[in-house]
Amino acid sequence: MKAKILAGGLVHHDDTPVDLQAEGMAFPRSIKEARFWVSTVPAREGPWTYFQFTTSREAHHVDRFFKDYCGSLMTDDYAGYGHLPEAQIMQLRCWVHARRKFFEAQGSSPLEAAEVLERIRLLYKLEASVDSDPLYDPQRALMRQDLAKPQLTDLRLRLEEWAGRTPPKSPLGKAIFYALNNWTYLIRYVENPRLPLDNNVAEQAIRPVALGRKNWLFMGSERGGQAAAVYMTLIATCKRAQVNSYEYFRDIFGRILSHSSQKLDDLLPDAWKVNSG
Repeated sequence: MKAKILAGGLVHHDDTPVDLQAEGMAFPRSIKEARFWVSTVPAREGPWTYFQFTTSREAHHVDRFFKDYCGSLMTDDYAGYGHLPEAQIMQLRCWVHARRKFFEAQGSSPLEAAEVLERIRLLYKLEASVDSDPLYDPQRALMRQDLAKPQLTDLRLRLEEWAGRTPPKSPLGKAIFYALNNWTYLIRYVENPRLPLDNNVAEQAIRPVALGRKNWLFMGSERGGQAAAVYMTLIATCKRAQVNSYEYFRDIFGRILSHSSQKLDDLLPDAWKVNSG
């Protein structure tokens, strides 16, 4: 699954914290913060979604995961992505993240925040005006160059105008700094019709973890976290491939031991859906 995602040349990546019960200690065991990372692709590329469990958020986990990757990468602005080679990986930033900061600034700077929110809404309206099917990529490329690019230029000029007179630690100042600091990565999507505006597909994939941990609270061990990542990988891919996960697991558990190790791709949810009719 990971190989399929990395081979596509466009990856959405995100992470979320999870509590991990420390092993080898007497009860009550201490709790430390671990991490689930998700990698996925746009719906037009396939249903594959891959989860990884790590015991920390250190940058070397990102470095190791993308060691041999070559392509585009949509993420938030976590500093750990800064170690990735620019010649090999073209990084993108999420417009939803940028928008969220202006949304939060409405209380103290309603006029400026409302203007930026409207400008971002228009960017999304332009995207919605072209069918998402790859067949319409030429039209999308033309729309982005002729319509979206000028709007982005105007937005940057407006942000730069406000930046000189806005307290940097105010909500609006922080929103402006985030947008301008990530500007190069935010606007790269206009140069390629295949590239997305945001990281919503990864955030949607990882949301069940944020909701689920309110019920299951923590991982009981590192081994348990690794096992959970495997099951979440398959369940999330089943969901995106519109496969009933209960039927899927019931079937593959019954025949995986006798299945050829050279044909494991046949048991991935999207292939299983085709093969099972």
